[in-house]
Amino acid sequence: MMPYNYAKQYAKQQAAMKEARMRAEERKEGLKPKAGFSGGIKEAARPSNIDEDGKPKALRYDERITSSWESSDTPEFMPEEGTPEYEKFKDLMDIPFTEGMRGSQHDGEDLAELNHSSDPEMDIYTDPTLVYIPEMDPHDAQWQLEMNAARDFVLPEPKFNVNTMTETQFDAEFEIFANPGDVAKLVIEVKPVAMAFEDFYCGFTADSHPAFEVTQNACGKMERRNGPPTPVEVTVDPNGAKGDLIGYLCFIQPEERAYNTFYKITCAAR
Repeated sequence: MMPYNYAKQYAKQQAAMKEARMRAEERKEGLKPKAGFSGGIKEAARPSNIDEDGKPKALRYDERITSSWESSDTPEFMPEEGTPEYEKFKDLMDIPFTEGMRGSQHDGEDLAELNHSSDPEMDIYTDPTLVYIPEMDPHDAQWQLEMNAARDFVLPEPKFNVNTMTETQFDAEFEIFANPGDVAKLVIEVKPVAMAFEDFYCGFTADSHPAFEVTQNACGKMERRNGPPTPVEVTVDPNGAKGDLIGYLCFIQPEERAYNTFYKITCAAR
């Protein structure tokens, strides 16, 4: 047994109801408009809505509305010129529609610029005899050492030191000696006091004797608080000089300058 076709029955009912409404409209005197009747008669009293037999036309659309429609290439969501939204997205709207049309298939100068901007080291158009040296990060300790040494390697004002119970510029003082023709070495261990791994760089002030030099750990990263100290090796090469040679070592933590430390080193050159 075939199932009953409810869809077909519903379609017949809708068609019958539509015909009944049309006949009712034809019987009305004066052919007055019926509000809310979409897809049927709109303002049937208008002469333009009457056919040759004097019957109202069955309109599919409201001609009053559709006749006023206009097409436009501008999408509705584009901001109007002069509005704050327009100024905000003006740079994006000024991008030509041809931008990026060739995708990754373009070549020549465009490809060279693209390769250089993405990774200069892999630029196939560069001279193969050249060695690529990446730029240092401004937050790198080596960069800080080279750029800020003249500014930071300066002794501070005297302050109270709880270890010596005196006012001094130094956190500690060291004395070493160098025999004739020898090079003296000293390792200073700087304890970490910050809560994070901090960058550091160190060196001698401009008025230190030129015999002093930091030969190990001139820059790097310290351990956190309670971690192992940072050993800084200092080398003194008198190079024929005699007497007491003095150097002032500055240990700088650029992100935690309150913990900078300063040391006085006296080398007795014989």
